[in-house]
Amino acid sequence: MQDNKYYSRNNLISTFLIGVLVGFGVYSMWDNSAAVKSFVKQDGETQEKGDVMEESLNEGSLLDTNMEYSGVYTLSAQDQPAGLKVLIDSATMEEQGWIVIHEDRDGAPGNILGARRFEAGVSTGEVELLRNTVEGGIYYAMIHTDDGDGQFDHTKDLPLLENDAPVMVTFSAIRAH
Repeated sequence: MQDNKYYSRNNLISTFLIGVLVGFGVYSMWDNSAAVKSFVKQDGETQEKGDVMEESLNEGSLLDTNMEYSGVYTLSAQDQPAGLKVLIDSATMEEQGWIVIHEDRDGAPGNILGARRFEAGVSTGEVELLRNTVEGGIYYAMIHTDDGDGQFDHTKDLPLLENDAPVMVTFSAIRAH
């Protein structure tokens, strides 16, 4: 009888540890920032950056655009109340694509909070998020390509690059009025 209790306790502990490892693995897969890659121009050479897009974009980069990026593609998002939606003031795209909201991770785009497909042309709209933005937090709206299947997949619908940099703007979550 005592041996069964011992084995039951060991089975319970083993099951718990396996559950923790599986949970960590699922979280790691969900934490998709590791799969997001960018290409940044540094010292005249293009380098691939894995993990998260780093703050190492040079001065005058898209991070310094004061909430508006303007090129062939345009994107604008202002500081806005914290919540489950992000308002895109304006987006101009030559072809349909995704506007993806990333949270800040050490001064660079990190985890993806939400994505919405926008049609080609000029448009505005809201991107619904999986979880709330937090008051005082910094966030990134970024244009991603669309592979045409109608579903956002961060491994296939990659950040759109213009002049070797992702098309993105930063904004802050502020206190709701």
